[in-house]
Amino acid sequence: MIAIIYPKYDELAREIAVKTGLDYDNVYVAPTYRISEKEVLEDLKKANYGIMLIFDPTVQIDEKTKRRYMFLKNRVKKMFVFIPNNKRLNETNERIEVLKYKSNNYNDLVNKLEILLKKLKSKRGGENKDEISILILLLIVLIASLWITSKTSK
Repeated sequence: MIAIIYPKYDELAREIAVKTGLDYDNVYVAPTYRISEKEVLEDLKKANYGIMLIFDPTVQIDEKTKRRYMFLKNRVKKMFVFIPNNKRLNETNERIEVLKYKSNNYNDLVNKLEILLKKLKSKRGGENKDEISILILLLIVLIASLWITSKTSK
């Protein structure tokens, strides 16, 4: 399972996470409202990979998101954090990959996603081939969602 988390007040990240996670049984978009934290953490325990989406550089990472991030990063095989280049995330854990992009630049973000896709394709192994394929598909859908969102916001 892939779990997606995002800051509570980052509306664009929330929209992309929800759109991205709707069609996949093995993708869990951690909700920020109307569900107990105990239930969310139980679902996050099942994740093999984690993705943290931060799209709005003006939004601070709230405490609930920080707790979920810490919970996930200590359990998943790999955690990918998409973050604008004007935000800081000091991470020394080798399982965490911080992917910075130019703030409000969708083309730069797409380039970062393509780099990740190439890296994942080169690491394909026997037992985790299905999980990586699902993650690649998820990232392709994320790119499409970004493109659609950027077109509708203009």
